[in-house]
This record gives sequence, structure tokens and C-alpha cells, in this order.
Amino acid sequence: MLTGAAILASLATGTELAHAQPPFPTTPMERCVRNTTPDVTQTVTHSGNQVGASFPNGTNPPNGIFPGDVVKVIITGAVRIDHWGNTYGPSGATGGHERYWKSLQGVRWPFPELNAFSSVARWNNNPGGWVGDPMRTISLDPAFGGSCTSAPNIPVRLLYYINDPGISDNGGQWTIRTDVYRATTTCAPGFFYSGIYGCLPRPW
Repeated sequence: MLTGAAILASLATGTELAHAQPPFPTTPMERCVRNTTPDVTQTVTHSGNQVGASFPNGTNPPNGIFPGDVVKVIITGAVRIDHWGNTYGPSGATGGHERYWKSLQGVRWPFPELNAFSSVARWNNNPGGWVGDPMRTISLDPAFGGSCTSAPNIPVRLLYYINDPGISDNGGQWTIRTDVYRATTTCAPGFFYSGIYGCLPRPW
């Protein structure tokens, strides 16, 4: 009798544990928040003296992020912003440093509303142009308090910049990993799923 009761108790506990487990993540946002494997990932190096970087990578890349997708970014490293060794991470200058740099007269910051020397991300539709306002790249990185972010309602690429009015004397680099959780990897008839570029017309 005791053995039977113990078995029944064990089964009951196992049932409770099974019900307590969180459901398997199904939406792109759930998969991103749960840190599951992204459908597409790309890592690029953004050198301090380089105008920009992008997802997808390339000189003038096509759109690679689509409505319903969710994006997460992981950015690390540091950029030197002059020949004297002043160096900043992706957050850029903060506190007294930020106030000092922004107090300089005659300096035209590319993104005046964002921190000096910070990494800046922008959605861009090819060929339509900018989508939404510039944002701090760290706003897409959970390590900096950012979050998984839903894509705009039109196809876009994600362009990265540095908020520096003069990059010729810069050095160092940021490493930027862009993870994309797709809303779907199923393409319409006549198209095939390419991964980084989404659905493309079949060449055959």
C-alpha cells in the first residue's frame, strides 16, 4: 500500500511539473526573448574610421528584414575617437564626458539627439529611404538594457553608424551581431527562402 501511494504521489508530482513548464516559444518575439537560435545571424566589424556597417552586409544591400520579423543586436568592443586615446564603447560618451563634447562650439553632430560617439542604428528601406528615427544600437541589445524589437511594417535593412563629426582620426572597432527571428520562412510559389535575404524569385 505504501509503495502504491508513493508511486501515485510521484506521478501526481510529475504531472504538476509537466504543467508548470513554460510553453514552447512559437512567435518570433517569444523565440527572441527566450534566446533560442535565430533564423538568421550575421556578425560584422564596424571600424572607428568606417562610415558605416549594415545588415545585410554589403555596399548597398537589399532589404533583409521583413514585417513580422524580430531583431536583436549584440554589440561589443570600443572605438578610439582621436589620436590621444579617447575611447568609447557603443554607449558613447555619458555624464560629464557627454556634456563636455556637446558643449563644443561649431561641432555638427550627425545625430545631435544621441550620445556623442555612440553607435547608431537606423531602419532603411531600399529604395524608399529612412524608416523611423535614428536609435541607439544598444536599444536593440539586451546586455545594455535594450530589447528584442519588432521590424517596421515594410521591408528594411538595418544600417549602423557612429555619432562622430570626424572619423578620419579614429581607430578601434565595434563587433556587431544582428540576429533575426523570422515571422515565416515559407515562401510563395515561384520564390525560395534564401536565409539572409528572405524570399527571392526562383531563377529557374
